[in-house]
Amino acid sequence: MKISELKKEAKVKLSGCYKLAIGINLIHLLITLVLSYTASKVDGILGLVILLVASLINIPLGYGLTDSMLKLSRNATVGITDFITVGMKNFKRAFFLSLSILVRLIIPMILLIVASILPIIANFVGNIEGSSSGLISLVALLLTVSAFIYFFYKVLSYALSTYVLVDNEEAKSKDAIKRSAELMKGNKTRFILMVFSFIGWLFLAGIFGAIAQGISELLGTIVTYGLSLLLTPYITFTEINFYEELAGVSNVAPVEAEVVESTVE
Repeated sequence: MKISELKKEAKVKLSGCYKLAIGINLIHLLITLVLSYTASKVDGILGLVILLVASLINIPLGYGLTDSMLKLSRNATVGITDFITVGMKNFKRAFFLSLSILVRLIIPMILLIVASILPIIANFVGNIEGSSSGLISLVALLLTVSAFIYFFYKVLSYALSTYVLVDNEEAKSKDAIKRSAELMKGNKTRFILMVFSFIGWLFLAGIFGAIAQGISELLGTIVTYGLSLLLTPYITFTEINFYEELAGVSNVAPVEAEVVESTVE
């Protein structure tokens, strides 16, 4: 399926649940902002503890958000705050998925750190010898580029891991990561092109945000986040279509969803 077709199908799916999708993303955004703001206002060890707790809470919330968006895209009944309960219920699964991905990204991260240290070494050697060390600088540049490419390659490989984990209740984190890598094999360029296809909308949102920022900082923040919220369901549903196409998942058959008191008609 062409990228334009994935986006067109996303619009069709959103036609009946766009407001609810925005509402869910809004609540998720507000929780994230409150946690971040709270952590930024506390100094010292307590501030670090709050930051750690906030980061841990964001992990299952992201899992729950993916679960709600998947269900919405499949015409299932979803409550506006279901992502919170679903996320916390699956805290362990979400945490170990994030941890497993982080472990797999350690090597490219180390390479990036080493590459950032090499210029300092080059300057130090240059000061001792009375001249700059061009060779070390060149090695640092090549290592930085290589590490970034490797890191980006790995991130793309694991891009669909959360969808796989949410879609398969019995799957473990390593299984989801492995399956994501299989699905993304040969499809990374297409995924990148799909993401870049939204650049125009994001650029337009950025312009309006910048204009509003010039009038008032508060207005700029509201416009920027507001436009982002309007675009997020569209981008997410397109990504879901991409995942479902690769995974061979039916995108029309409803998926059973829990009905709770917070359900929005």
